Amino acid sequence: MIFKVATESTESFEPVGLHQKVLEEDHDYILIDSSSQVMRRSEKANSNLLAAILKPRIDRDPLFAGRNLDLHRILGPTPYSNNDLAVQLRAKEKHTEAIYHGDAVFCAIYSSNIREMISLFAEMVALEDQDSLTGDNHHAGLVRPELQNKILREAGGKFLSFCQPPQIPARSSSRLQRAINPLVITWPGLLTRFRLWRAMS
Repeated sequence: MIFKVATESTESFEPVGLHQKVLEEDHDYILIDSSSQVMRRSEKANSNLLAAILKPRIDRDPLFAGRNLDLHRILGPTPYSNNDLAVQLRAKEKHTEAIYHGDAVFCAIYSSNIREMISLFAEMVALEDQDSLTGDNHHAGLVRPELQNKILREAGGKFLSFCQPPQIPARSSSRLQRAINPLVITWPGLLTRFRLWRAMS
C-alpha cells in the first residue's frame, strides 16, 4: 500500500508503524522536503508549475473564462532583471522605491507553499478594479503594479515577522540560546527567499 502524508513540519511526523515498530527512512517511507525540491528546481520549472496550477482556476473565474488568460497575462511581465533590481535597491540616494510586480517576481517568492501562492493571487484579483480585469491590456497585465507591490510587501512583512527568533528570557542559559538559533537559521528553504522578502517589507 502506498499513501502520502503531508505536513508543514517533519517534527509532527512520528515514524512509528504497527505494534510500535520504528519505521526506517528510505526503506519503509520516503521523506520529501518540498522546500528543498523547489530550491533545486530552475526558476522556469517553478514558474511553469505555478502557471499550471493557477490556469484551471483562472479559466473557471467568471471574469476570465473564455479569454485565454494565464498568470503572465494577468500579472504582466516583470520589466527588470535581478541585477536591475539590486541596483535600484542600492540607489538609496535617489529615494526611489522598488515596485515589485509581474509574474517573475510572483513566482520568485514561491517556496513550496502552494496554498499561500493561490491566496496571494486571489487577493490581487479580488482587490483589483473590475474595469481593469475586464480590459484587454494583456501586455502590461490586468492587475496594476502598485496593487501587486502592496500585496507582496504585506506578505513579505508577515514572513519577516515569522522569521524573528524566539525571545529568550534573560535568565535562560546561553546553551539554550545556542540550541535554538541554529534551528531558526537552518530551517529548510527559509533563508533562500529571505533577502527578497526583506526587501519587500
